[in-house]
Amino acid sequence: MAYFLFKWRDESESLQHLPLVKTSDGWQVKHNGFTRQDEVEYYEDKLAVMLSRDGSIAGGHSVHLGKKPLENRPAALNGRGYHYTNDGSIRDVWHWKSVRSGLAMGPVVGLVGDSYFGPPRRAREGHVRYTAGYHKDPVESGGYTSNWLWYNDDIVTPRRLPLTPGLLKNSENNYLEWIDTRAYRHEDDTYPAGTVIPSVLSIDRMEGDRADVLAAATWKDGYWTLEANRLLNTKSTFDLPIESGMYLWVSVFDHVQTRHSYHLHPTKILLDNAPLDSKENALQ
Repeated sequence: MAYFLFKWRDESESLQHLPLVKTSDGWQVKHNGFTRQDEVEYYEDKLAVMLSRDGSIAGGHSVHLGKKPLENRPAALNGRGYHYTNDGSIRDVWHWKSVRSGLAMGPVVGLVGDSYFGPPRRAREGHVRYTAGYHKDPVESGGYTSNWLWYNDDIVTPRRLPLTPGLLKNSENNYLEWIDTRAYRHEDDTYPAGTVIPSVLSIDRMEGDRADVLAAATWKDGYWTLEANRLLNTKSTFDLPIESGMYLWVSVFDHVQTRHSYHLHPTKILLDNAPLDSKENALQ
């Protein structure tokens, strides 16, 4: 196993994720930029980690800037570009989300969503968001889903309602367990205007390739601390083995959807059993 400890400054613990608010016309998704893939207010804190055999600038050649870096693919709605590779290789990406893969996956030990950057896919009809080469590892069961049937910028129909109103009295409640909800029916929707319900529905603990990375995180005194671990070699075609000489990038998302911190040059990983002469410029 490989164990990682990440700690970064964040002045506030952000645990909101696109909450649903009851209005006189119905339920609305509270957001500030979500429809252009650039939510900057109602989003949870996140951390992304990328592993690569290529230590070149621009994330090992996986960062492609501009509104339309792919001629025959959709333009990036946020205008900043896409992640993808051009040579068929992959970059192993771990995407921790404080609510969706943290709290909603377990109060003590959660998960880091296992993903990857690879070749860009073709756009699929009916899918609003095109992600180019950013793909999630396969999941066998469990996970989470959004608490609306179809997204609309005006009014949405919730997928589920809480079994009892008491589930909404906790101001820290930022997700709902599927088992604590029932399918939405108009006749059950007696909540007054101003009621807020979470948009994250936790179905069950995630199983499968996407659940390879375990994690536990806490926020205290202006810092997030996250411990994560994974097998050195999962033997998955969607992962890279953790070996000496691999390169690592880390990005922080401060309650935003896609805007994150970055560093141009990666850190080089060194395992304890690596030759001593390879320790230069390496992370131990």
